[in-house]
Amino acid sequence: MIGALRDIVKDDAHHKHQLTDFYLSRWLVARQWNLEEATKMYKSSMQWRKEMNVDSIAKNLPKEESQLFEEYTNYWPSGFIGETLDGWTLYFEKIGCVDPSSVITHTTKEFRIKYNIWKMENLEKRRRKIEKKLGKTAGTTMVVDLSGIGWGHTSTASLEVFQSVSAINKLNYPETLRKSFIINAPSFFSMIWNLVSKWMDPTTKDKTVVLGGDYMNNLLEYMDISCIPSNLGGKGPAIPSGGTFLPNCRFSSGTKITIARSSTYEEVFNVTKVNSTISWHLILENNDIGFSVVFLTEGNKISVRDNEKIYEGATLEGSYTPKTVGSLIFLWDNSFSWTKSKTIHFTVQFSN
Repeated sequence: MIGALRDIVKDDAHHKHQLTDFYLSRWLVARQWNLEEATKMYKSSMQWRKEMNVDSIAKNLPKEESQLFEEYTNYWPSGFIGETLDGWTLYFEKIGCVDPSSVITHTTKEFRIKYNIWKMENLEKRRRKIEKKLGKTAGTTMVVDLSGIGWGHTSTASLEVFQSVSAINKLNYPETLRKSFIINAPSFFSMIWNLVSKWMDPTTKDKTVVLGGDYMNNLLEYMDISCIPSNLGGKGPAIPSGGTFLPNCRFSSGTKITIARSSTYEEVFNVTKVNSTISWHLILENNDIGFSVVFLTEGNKISVRDNEKIYEGATLEGSYTPKTVGSLIFLWDNSFSWTKSKTIHFTVQFSN
C-alpha cells in the first residue's frame, strides 16, 4: 500500500524524503491504512506547506524576526538531550517555567505558530537521521515538566495557540510522537487536561502518561539517567530555566500599563514615513475596558478601530498602514469603572 500511495502523490511531494517508505507509512497509519483518506491528508499537507512557505521559515526571515527567533529559542526552556535506550529522539520541555504573560506580550500568535513549525521541521530532520541509522521508522519521546504551572498558563490567548498548534501538528506531522511523559503535574492539572486533551489527536492522548513528582522510575524505563537534565533530577545538562521573556529586538515599545479607575489613557506614536506599517499587540489582564485607535493627519481624524469593550484575558492584534504622515493614537477608556483599575500589556512594532 505504501507503493500505491507513492504513485499517487509523487507529483505533490516537495522533497525526496517525503516519498520514502518511512515518511509515507506515517500518513497511512494516521488514517488506519485507508489509502483514499491518507492520500487526501498527504495532499492537503503539501498544499499547506506551500501556502505557509514552510521551507523558508527560519531560513529567510526578515532581520528583526530572525533576531526574535534566536532570542526566543535561547529563552524557551527545552532541549534535545541524548537518545532513548533504543536510540530514538529524546526531548525535554519545562513548560511550567514559562511566563505566559511576557510571551504573549512580546510575540504574536502568528509568530508562536511559526516558531512551532520551525521546531517541528527541526524535529523532522533529527528523525530522518535516526531512521537512516536504525533502518526503521522513529518517533520522539517527550518529557514535559509542569513545575511552576499556574492558571496564567490557561489564559484564552495561551489556549488559542495550543489549539492551533495541536491542529497543525495533527494534520501535518502525523505519527511524530512515540511516548510523552507529563511530570510534576499539580492536583488541579486534571481540569486543564480534560480541556486540552480534547484538541489532541486521540493517538497522541493514548501515548501520554501524566505523573506527579514520583516520576524517575518511569523515565528510567525509557532513558538513561545521563540523558535526564540535572534540573529534573538526572545527570544530563540542565535546560534553560525560562522566566520572563524580554526580547531586546524588534519592538519599539513593550510595556505594562495600568489605567486608573474612572479615567482614560492614550499612547501616541508619530508616523514620519509614508506607507510605514504599525502593528500592535495587547492583552487585557483583568476585568474589561474600552479600546479604540485613531489616526490624526493635518486636522483629519480617521477611525482605525471604533471604541469597543474588550474583556479579561482578551488578546488583540492589528495593524495600520497610513498613506501620509501623522499620529496613530491608542485610547483606553476606563471612565465607566468607579472602583477598579485595569492592567494591559501593550506592544507596538514599526516596519517599512
